[in-house]
Amino acid sequence: MLGVYLGAWYARHQNYKIVYNDVNTHTHPDILGDMLQVDLNPFDFAIATPPCNYWTHARGNTQPSDYAMKTKHLLPDIMAKLSEWNKPFIIENVRNAPRFEQEGIFQIVAKNSLFMHYIGRHTYFTNIMVDLTCEQEKDFTKGGICLSSYKNKQGGKNVHKVIEIWLKHIHTKEFFTNGN
Repeated sequence: MLGVYLGAWYARHQNYKIVYNDVNTHTHPDILGDMLQVDLNPFDFAIATPPCNYWTHARGNTQPSDYAMKTKHLLPDIMAKLSEWNKPFIIENVRNAPRFEQEGIFQIVAKNSLFMHYIGRHTYFTNIMVDLTCEQEKDFTKGGICLSSYKNKQGGKNVHKVIEIWLKHIHTKEFFTNGN
């Protein structure tokens, strides 16, 4: 099975065949460019981590940056693109139910029969039923100081653990024999 990790930043999952996409050359992606422009046809599964700048609580009460406003469409747009694709996918972003409600994310989840998981500080959207529950490590202190050794990875150690659970699930024989 060959997968694609859209918006991977520095995330890497060494035990799986995955092609990495990002817009930043310094992260050394296999596919350089916008996640929405990636041709999904060669791939069997997808992972996506669109920018969280617009969706996060971390800004406090400050207004979203220009970057946040320019990239806020990526979460709903990649949800729609992957939902039409009909292969296993998972999308990670931050946890912000009020903003998700305000911006129609819950409607996209319902329309496409997606499963939504709140785990730690993150939200995961997937089109397959899977238990993603795992222990989360405290990776930030009050004031936003990063404690994680994975600070240069997309989403940090906690996201990496959840994505590994999802990857292991879709790579099992049972996943495919159950008609998925």
